[in-house]
Amino acid sequence: MAVPIIVSFTQADSGGVTTTNSLNITAPTGLSAGDMLVIFCGNDQAANTPAQWDDNAFKPAGFTLIHQITTAVADAGVAAFYKYSDGSESGTTITCPAATANDMWASCLHITGVRGIDPVGVIGSNYDASTGVSHSVPGITTLAVNRLVLVCGSGDGADTGPITVSGGNFLTGDNPRAGTSTASVAGVWGYAEQPTAGATGNATVSLNSSDGFSGFMFSLEPAGVPTIVRETFKDSANADYANGTVVYAYNSDGSLFSTGAVGTITGVSSSFPTPLTAGEVAFTQPEGVFNLLFLVVDPSTDTDGLVTNFITPTQLT
Repeated sequence: MAVPIIVSFTQADSGGVTTTNSLNITAPTGLSAGDMLVIFCGNDQAANTPAQWDDNAFKPAGFTLIHQITTAVADAGVAAFYKYSDGSESGTTITCPAATANDMWASCLHITGVRGIDPVGVIGSNYDASTGVSHSVPGITTLAVNRLVLVCGSGDGADTGPITVSGGNFLTGDNPRAGTSTASVAGVWGYAEQPTAGATGNATVSLNSSDGFSGFMFSLEPAGVPTIVRETFKDSANADYANGTVVYAYNSDGSLFSTGAVGTITGVSSSFPTPLTAGEVAFTQPEGVFNLLFLVVDPSTDTDGLVTNFITPTQLT
């Protein structure tokens, strides 16, 4: 297990043209199936609504929204999306839509070594300021070793660029901007390798001229890391099972998932990494394991044969 690697990236900008609400970017070359594409895009929307990006209409096709900021405070917003490559996207054109027409910028990253399920770890708090040359994007606390932390943001006016990222382990990745006008937009993304678990510290973002800026950071999970998941079990009367109820997991072919029970219901727990509510069990699921079946055994009778489909686990790490 190693920190995910940024292999290459591309960039695009609208060149100061504000008559379109989409921007095309060329995907990096050399992609293989299972590699990750991360797209950052930003614009200089000067209102809180409408949100410029979402996980429905206003996103690159086939991508999943990680997070977005649309803000009238900074008069500039930014979004991040991810997609697992199928190997066919190398050098192709990807369209990045937004809700309204503004100056736009985008970067597309090719990253390897990312976990093949639930790739996003921790998403940090929004940063949003109306003026300043130096801005401090709130850090995050990674839960385990070898995470790749990415930070992104937009400055109100292309003259705020080139924008740089520093502080702690953070380095500047790229800083595209749409022309040089004060009425346009500049973007930036940076990264930090986080080999140990813990706080990243804030990322210091430095603008070329004082103005508004918004941004956020998040972490990507490395390949080979299991997911700690939890599932709630209720009996036929929709009541939580009693403490001491044993839960066994089976693969879809009927074979036992583990050598014994995956967990025992113990009631409410606030301890990390398995904070539990009534009727819940938490256990470790290896990467790439799906569609488990569960047998719940009530110790008072040992006859309850309830089996449920495991479809959407709750990720805890």
